[in-house]
Amino acid sequence: MVYKGGRNGAYGPGLFQLDVRLGYRLFTDGPRTLDLFGEVFNVSDRAAFENPTTAVLGHPAADRRMTDFLVIRSLRPGAIPRTGQVGVRFGF
Repeated sequence: MVYKGGRNGAYGPGLFQLDVRLGYRLFTDGPRTLDLFGEVFNVSDRAAFENPTTAVLGHPAADRRMTDFLVIRSLRPGAIPRTGQVGVRFGF
């Protein structure tokens, strides 16, 4: 987060989130398939903070005179810590 002062001098936190999915499909003799997969969400494990809100308890948080100006309070929607999952799917 950067605040250089003046008009348009405040920039919120950047966003970087990398999700990875690997999969492999096995074919059987018939029309059936077997899919194996693994997923990892937020590989970089970097927090994705939301920009400061525009109103807190009825006061404009965008007012730079307030003591909590540009205080980060929450994560972006969909921002999650690093997690993973594996799975199997049968196709008929």
